[in-house]
Amino acid sequence: MFRDFDYENKPVVDIVNEMIIDAIKKKASDIHFDPTEDYLNVRIRIDGELLEYAKVPAFVKKNLLTRIKIISGMNITESRLPQDGAIKSIGDIQDLDLRVSSLPIVDGEKIVIRILNYTMSSGGLENLGLSQKNLDKINKLIKMPNGIIMVAGATGSGKSTLINLIPRFYDVTSGEILVDGINVKDYQKEILNNIIGYVSQKAIIFSGTVKSNIKFGKSKNKISEKDILDAAKIAEAKEFVEKMEDTYNSHISQGGTNISGGQKQRLTIARALVKHPKILILDDSSSALDLKTDKDLRMKLKEIHDMTIFIISQRTSSLVNCDKILVLDKGELVDQGTHEELLKRCKLYQDIHYCQYEKEKK
Repeated sequence: MFRDFDYENKPVVDIVNEMIIDAIKKKASDIHFDPTEDYLNVRIRIDGELLEYAKVPAFVKKNLLTRIKIISGMNITESRLPQDGAIKSIGDIQDLDLRVSSLPIVDGEKIVIRILNYTMSSGGLENLGLSQKNLDKINKLIKMPNGIIMVAGATGSGKSTLINLIPRFYDVTSGEILVDGINVKDYQKEILNNIIGYVSQKAIIFSGTVKSNIKFGKSKNKISEKDILDAAKIAEAKEFVEKMEDTYNSHISQGGTNISGGQKQRLTIARALVKHPKILILDDSSSALDLKTDKDLRMKLKEIHDMTIFIISQRTSSLVNCDKILVLDKGELVDQGTHEELLKRCKLYQDIHYCQYEKEKK
């Protein structure tokens, strides 16, 4: 598997082309370029396993990474911020769909090329240290780059624990969690936080205004008035905010004691949305909303086409239109599918759904 290129004499253009074409022929899902102080470590992932492929010497490292950034349409002068690009052709090979991400790390820039002709996984949940049976199911879970994925199950089934692996509230004991093909442990904390929007079960509200609560924690990013209005609209907060005396400049007490539980939840959802995250996690964060508001919120979320959304909820009737539903029981993945599919075959999901249905009728 290990390749040794003629780095002294071969043009960097040809080396990059050969690496990518070789990875495609080997049916790799992604290529990782990891800089170290002395060399550039190149690895390719085949059948879920990350394999050593090449070690690029230091004198070629910068030129090779620059070449990848050029053909993927990235800004070659920018090395301090993450970038995304795409490669549509290599040499005579046309109609490729290769997604490229660059990420500043301690020793330089890490670049990952995802070969989407081979795999369409996004926010990969590979190798969670679970049994092989569960691992196989999880590997099949996300079949699209965007969409709404629900995690359902009884209290204590492991829903929050599973999803909290993505923002690194917990770390896996074996294997790795990948976001855009990059191990979450390789991200700088600030960058990972900007990629992920997280709303917890308890709505955290601070003393200030509606606007300052939505913008909270985003001082280093430019948040426009339009961003705030759009986030509030999607989060179903626009209507109640605009009825307040000073609208978005209205005062909010510490802990949100002067607004309702459902209003607090909607503001925290708007706070997560305003930074346009690639991944949005809603951990039972709409429990205080009435059924109509919850449904309207989900319909607006479904209209977002560049975000993967994980919803943890006990309220199955509100998740009919989710793209995927993952059912957990005592830490085990027992089934996955759409709402209709699970109602036909999954007894646990049926029990949860009909229990909720009876409560909602009352």
